[in-house]
Amino acid sequence: MYKVLWIDDEHEDLEELIDDASLNKINLSPYASLASGMAELEQNYRAYEAVLLDAKFFAKDDDKVNTEDTGNAIEARDRINQLADKKKFEIFMLSGQHKKDPEALDGSFQKMFKKIYRKGNPEDLDELWSELKRACEEQPDVQLRRKYAGAFAVCKSRYYLGKSDDILVKLTNKNETGTLNEDDLNAMRKVLEELFPSLRKHKLIPDGLTSLNAAVQFLRGQPVYSTQVGGKIQIKRDEFPREIAQLLSGLVEVTQQGSHLLGLDNYLRRTQSNLIIKGCFFQLVGLLEWFKDYFDQNPQTLAYDYK
Repeated sequence: MYKVLWIDDEHEDLEELIDDASLNKINLSPYASLASGMAELEQNYRAYEAVLLDAKFFAKDDDKVNTEDTGNAIEARDRINQLADKKKFEIFMLSGQHKKDPEALDGSFQKMFKKIYRKGNPEDLDELWSELKRACEEQPDVQLRRKYAGAFAVCKSRYYLGKSDDILVKLTNKNETGTLNEDDLNAMRKVLEELFPSLRKHKLIPDGLTSLNAAVQFLRGQPVYSTQVGGKIQIKRDEFPREIAQLLSGLVEVTQQGSHLLGLDNYLRRTQSNLIIKGCFFQLVGLLEWFKDYFDQNPQTLAYDYK
């Protein structure tokens, strides 16, 4: 589903339009006014791939009928274009003004928008859905989500990793542009820190381990202290793939070093080389993809011995 922000003061009466868009894999997120619609887009621009505007809509949600104005669409267009340094949006217009007042949209207004699609016109709607999907597919974020689909697939609330999605978007963008640097080790660390409670909720580690480092040591087969049992516990042999535990352990250690300005961080700053950072990035997305597959197998709580 492609998420498209939609500003139309009559959206509550257009449920069939919303359903039609959904059948075309487009999730219209409707707002009634310039104020509410743009507040949402400016705050959560990463969540959307395109914008759909009515030709006339309210300035504020509590405006009265017949105060709709094309000036609000023009202001919305200007504010959307101001977001271009963060994210570029293609703007589409769907209007019923051709039915109400054929002269309502003058030539200068029409020149501001690529095309004005007509409400209630099946051919226009088919073309609109097609063009919206094309614009969404061209968004760099969409292309990155497709390229790293396995890693993004686990960054969802049902895997308890929903907060990592935005971080991963930024990391994949920087990797594609070759701009990963030592500061991004902190971002990778945040993803790993969110993985810690996810491991517990998926029963890969028992309750009572108080840190990510303890969780990694446990998965590696080392004795660790558990507050739940009041003593040390150790995973039973062959309960978890040791090579995955080793990869996770190394990534945790490297990202922690980068966070605390130790030898690795000094090396990265001095040489300006980012090959190690790129390696960490690919190790992170590879592990996320692996854990998604492992979580889907619904593993039981890993068995352990008391030490």
